[in-house]
Amino acid sequence: MPVDIFIKQIAILALVAMAGVIGSWTKIITTEVKDFVARLIFNITLPAMLFGNFSTLELTPRLLSNSFQILGLAAFVLAFMLAVGWITSSVTGISEDDKPVFRLHSMLGNTIYLGFPVIFTIFGREGLLYASLFTLVSNISMWIIGVMILTNGKKLPARERIMHIMNPNTIAIVAGFILFLSGFRLPGVIKEAVTGLGGTTTYLSMIYI
Repeated sequence: MPVDIFIKQIAILALVAMAGVIGSWTKIITTEVKDFVARLIFNITLPAMLFGNFSTLELTPRLLSNSFQILGLAAFVLAFMLAVGWITSSVTGISEDDKPVFRLHSMLGNTIYLGFPVIFTIFGREGLLYASLFTLVSNISMWIIGVMILTNGKKLPARERIMHIMNPNTIAIVAGFILFLSGFRLPGVIKEAVTGLGGTTTYLSMIYI
């Protein structure tokens, strides 16, 4: 991406975020409003953004190959970071009680879905595709491997793990990726409604921040 375009996109995000700051200063955006906006983003507009992004991408050999490479890369990176955390916790003075938490934090980043609108603004639909797939692997790892680490090998019931994994955004990613792989195209009216709703996420998330 050319530097001038990158700077322009960052400036737009900063201006929208400033509107949120002003709203907080003037008490227009209260804690209750922020809580409502967060629920609105997480449960409605962001899933629409993620699903709509998959529906607008055309399946090509390059995108298909890159998508599976991202899935494999995500698994490798998470496994590598877990191994680093395991080794580090074993050779340092970390207590046995703290080792599981340290290892888990070494594998999983403190990431939130609000990063998606920023990725979409800067890197476009293809960048959002790759970020979505990486997050999918990370979430699955968190609720399977992460839980096993924190519970010392004990497994949660499969139903409970699935309930944690399948939040609205994960469902949107899985459904969207299946749609993307199938090559099926949404009807024009539905596509515009979904992408239009999802398009509000960037501005809502910046105001929330």
